[in-house]
Amino acid sequence: MSPGWRIWTSGTLGLPTVEDIVADLRSCGVATDPKNTNIFYSYGANNKKVVKNVINVNRFIQANPDLNAKSINHILPQSWYIALKEKYPGADSGGSMVQKAFNARNSQAYAKVSHDEVYVLIGGGVNIYTEPTVQATPGGENLRWVGRHNVWYDYEFRTLQMNQQVTAIYTVNAETLQVDRTPDGSWVRGRHGQNAAHHVDANTVTSTSLTRQKVAYLRAHPEECGNFENDWISQNQNWFSQDQWCSSFSSSFSFSSYPGQG
Repeated sequence: MSPGWRIWTSGTLGLPTVEDIVADLRSCGVATDPKNTNIFYSYGANNKKVVKNVINVNRFIQANPDLNAKSINHILPQSWYIALKEKYPGADSGGSMVQKAFNARNSQAYAKVSHDEVYVLIGGGVNIYTEPTVQATPGGENLRWVGRHNVWYDYEFRTLQMNQQVTAIYTVNAETLQVDRTPDGSWVRGRHGQNAAHHVDANTVTSTSLTRQKVAYLRAHPEECGNFENDWISQNQNWFSQDQWCSSFSSSFSFSSYPGQG
């Protein structure tokens, strides 16, 4: 298969780079079309629990037809995702470290090609400036290793501000769909707002770096081990080998008792 997408033709190994994805977004043209408005979501805004059984991004799009709004899920055609899956197996595997690393790069690429006014659906009664907390991160106990980080805070917000084509960033309440244009809930270039407090180059994020982060958390908080998926610990037990900490960890969790381990 050779659809001509940059992610397919580039020599990048492991995962496509942010630049690879940017090239394809520009080639596709939907995200860069001045008639379209780019929207983002964070802090559980697209979680169906915020408004039961409703995808809130779709609600916002339908409620504001004049914006011709597009989220990252409405940009690239199916052929791009086929190329992604064939060249980078695991990038579309829900919940895997490979997918988390891909999401970081994909999200940052989308921020790099955004333009004009940008809207961010935010859940949990917070806004674009809110520093993430574990409680604000959907998923429960087994995401504690992520710490005070999320995709918006790490990869998107500051990237949008550094993108000179972006003129404003507005908070949208995911439940009421109300747009916050006040200085407390928005950023308007040259007029008001604060610089994002944090920024990470998504090209530095890999499945290995994320696994290291999760293992480091377990080492620092062995009392938390019961809150993590047994199958994940089993699959990654090599990360804990030849380490004094491992003996205390395995005294509570027998690797051989995990599914698929004998």
